[in-house]
Amino acid sequence: MATLFIGVILTPEELLFVPCLLIPLVLFEATGRVRAQSMSTSFPRTWRCAVAGSVLVLAWIGLLVATSSLTAFIDYFRVFSSGHDLEGGLPSAVYLYGRHYMLIFAWTVPVVLWLATVWRVVAKLRMRRAWTVTDWVLMAAAAISVTYYPKALGRADIGHIFETFSVSVPLLLLWSVVLLSDADRAIRSAIRRLPGRNDVQSRLGLRQLRHVATFAALAAVLAGTTTQVTNVANVLGRPAAAFHPVIPVAAVSTLPRLGYTEPGSVDAAQIRELQSVLERYAGPSAPIFDYSNEPGILNYLLDRTPGTRYYYAAVVQTPLAQQQDIAELQKSRPPVVIFSNTTFGLISYDGIPQALRSYDLSTYLYAHYRPLLDVRGQLLLLRDDLSASAPPVPAGLNTTGLYFDTPACTFGDIPNYFALPADIATRPRLRIPATQQPRDPIISVTGWAVEAATKAPVTQVLAVAEGHVVAATEPSQARADVIQKFHSLAAANSGYTIDIEGTGSEPIDLYALNADGSVTPLTPTPGSQSGAVGTSPSTTVITEGGQSHPVVMNAAIGRIDSVTTVPTDVTTIHLPSGVSTTSYHWLELNGPAAFGNTSFTLTDDLGAPVGHTIDFNTLPRVHNHVYVGVGSCLQWQGYGAAHQLYLKRSGAKPPAAISITLVK
Repeated sequence: MATLFIGVILTPEELLFVPCLLIPLVLFEATGRVRAQSMSTSFPRTWRCAVAGSVLVLAWIGLLVATSSLTAFIDYFRVFSSGHDLEGGLPSAVYLYGRHYMLIFAWTVPVVLWLATVWRVVAKLRMRRAWTVTDWVLMAAAAISVTYYPKALGRADIGHIFETFSVSVPLLLLWSVVLLSDADRAIRSAIRRLPGRNDVQSRLGLRQLRHVATFAALAAVLAGTTTQVTNVANVLGRPAAAFHPVIPVAAVSTLPRLGYTEPGSVDAAQIRELQSVLERYAGPSAPIFDYSNEPGILNYLLDRTPGTRYYYAAVVQTPLAQQQDIAELQKSRPPVVIFSNTTFGLISYDGIPQALRSYDLSTYLYAHYRPLLDVRGQLLLLRDDLSASAPPVPAGLNTTGLYFDTPACTFGDIPNYFALPADIATRPRLRIPATQQPRDPIISVTGWAVEAATKAPVTQVLAVAEGHVVAATEPSQARADVIQKFHSLAAANSGYTIDIEGTGSEPIDLYALNADGSVTPLTPTPGSQSGAVGTSPSTTVITEGGQSHPVVMNAAIGRIDSVTTVPTDVTTIHLPSGVSTTSYHWLELNGPAAFGNTSFTLTDDLGAPVGHTIDFNTLPRVHNHVYVGVGSCLQWQGYGAAHQLYLKRSGAKPPAAISITLVK
């Protein structure tokens, strides 16, 4: 009980395993109970566990009460028990193909072992056979494995599959013991029936062959780990000169907490500049709210006090956690918020921006803070009541276009599943006049691209017309066929889809942007319909910022799988005079027909970079009506009193006129 209790405290997910372990214990003692026995005599282990568990829990509660931590401890489970269900869901089937047998093994073996355990339990019950301790432990291990397996079902990437498998390892070991023991008995029985078995054993110098199958299995395991054994031996056998008796590089004097590090791995100048700006606008000790998830920089190296208990904002996802965070911000009132950054931190993960994960919290920040400046990619917000008396911005720091100083606000499929407020239908709303104009179809290209040397996905895929980049995307789609092709998991997320607009009659070429800054042309898959995508490489490629990239052949490997044209149109949204987008939180779309699988992009300028855009998709499940919580996006606050917005739409179905309504 002490081991189980400590495990739950250190790793709260183990709370799921408590009933899986204790219920079999109670059933074990219940099945052996004699009718005339007292409860204390029939359930000695259960009573001891109950007493020990109660003492431990009461002691822990006392400690929490003494340190004013009980509510926070309970809230942890309230916040996280439902905060990660199907988070960033990924389909499982994409990883089941190819030749990476260990991944397939980790994904399928738990299911096989569950079925085997159920079969064993049913067989024992039907045949009225006696249960052994191993049978009870098998049942408990199977229950633990089943309970944890949904973590991989919700997000079936490589890490979560192997993490789930690790919980099933006890079940695998138990079944290995059962099967090897049965195999050993079968082999011993077969040997006993062999003529002259005693002569064979005496010649081999063996009195009895008891564990033939177990010995063979251990030999196979040891043979399969030769690489790991060799690696350990190489490390242990390295000469003393291979290790550093002293630190190779001294600590940075201006960042004493940093310690020693590899030269160039940390931009100390940027951190010092951030420190100077924070002290300028928040003083030396006021709390800072970190919304960009860089606690190692802000709370450790710069020793700033977090603005709330949630020093890692990425966990603030459930409505409860968001309301708690808002309440603590109202008390601490941090002068400065680090809203986002493109250098340190984590402004999005699993494809979902931080601003959308904590949608209510974002709305609170927009109502009480305003963009102040950009420190090398870090966007800082200043509390509204301090703006009038704030010192001037230091020279050299960006103060323009700050509402669009973040990546695109990308909803993905969220609007199709988001739980709407109960009063959404009765909230004040404003129907906006809009006009629709057809545009040239978008060329949508799919394929894959990897670095030739590492087989890792290339940095970007570029669409180039007459030597200039007209569109770009980062490979992020799972491609099991590419894993199979190169026998490397490094290529797992090498797939891409790139949409190219306004190409006209210009031929388009696709290039891979490599890690060293060079580019390599990509070729169509033989037999595919390449359409307007050609294969006539230039000598250099120029990006939107004017940077030139040399063309290097064979540095990347890739294919263009398909090129399709997608119908598209632009709806111009005419905002009435005096109407500001900041007064509304929801965008409601209605269509005369179902939207189907359609992609939407909202912007205030059709020629503006992606930082101005709000992107979302519709699925058939919403039919012809969808709400989008655009008020969670910083871009929506930046649109402000714009006279008109533009809604670009592309999809498999021909575009049809839609009505647009703003909802508070």
